[in-house]
Amino acid sequence: MDGTPRNGTPLPCSPLDAGQARLIAESFRPMQAWGSRRDYYYTRGKLGSDPLYDGVLQHLPDDGQPVLDLGCGLGLFAHVLRQRGRQQGYLGVDVDSDKIARAQRAGSGLADVRFDCLDVQAPLPVHGGHVLLLDVLQYLDEAPQLELLRAVSARVAPGG
Repeated sequence: MDGTPRNGTPLPCSPLDAGQARLIAESFRPMQAWGSRRDYYYTRGKLGSDPLYDGVLQHLPDDGQPVLDLGCGLGLFAHVLRQRGRQQGYLGVDVDSDKIARAQRAGSGLADVRFDCLDVQAPLPVHGGHVLLLDVLQYLDEAPQLELLRAVSARVAPGG
């Protein structure tokens, strides 16, 4: 994505403001005072500095079609979707079971959001809608990249 939406007019992409990032990061605050704050600070920093989330939202139609987020990590995009008032279903998958467990805990209050542990080289879930594939392909060799792109394209609905 280069900041140009479907109609060709460039849009500025910016990170979330500090307040928005902090609100989402609160979901990752540890339950115990002595718990690790790694995800809390990572989330604040990532959302407060990376324009990716705003850019993706500018290109993602608000048409109610569900979102499949491959390589979702901690599921930050699900939080951004809900914070911005988007209500479509969301399924985030990642190969890292520890990240998925942390995403599930932090996202437990998000409506119609699920997280599952899945290797993107395994058969993908049945899906028809929008598919996000952010920061994943560089971890795969060329042949698995092509296989994944074929599998993903079969899950993108018309207009997705």
